Amino acid sequence: MVKIDFEMTDGTYTLRDAIVLPDNHNFSEAQIEEIKQQRWDNWLKVITTPPEIPNYQLDENGNPVIDENGMPVILENNNG
Repeated sequence: MVKIDFEMTDGTYTLRDAIVLPDNHNFSEAQIEEIKQQRWDNWLKVITTPPEIPNYQLDENGNPVIDENGMPVILENNNG
């Protein structure tokens, strides 16, 4: 196995990761760089995209409506 440690940063965020490949892999340096870039892009998107806040169905007192499983009812439209 070949372990390729790498680090990428944009000055604010830093990713430290590793790519593990079999000894007989056929990836070129360009393909490995592409894998690193894909990991960076995916990771950065995950940590910089705010989570979607559910739009709960509320009762007349402003409390979430609870379904038969004890879970709050989430409305389809998430636009508030």
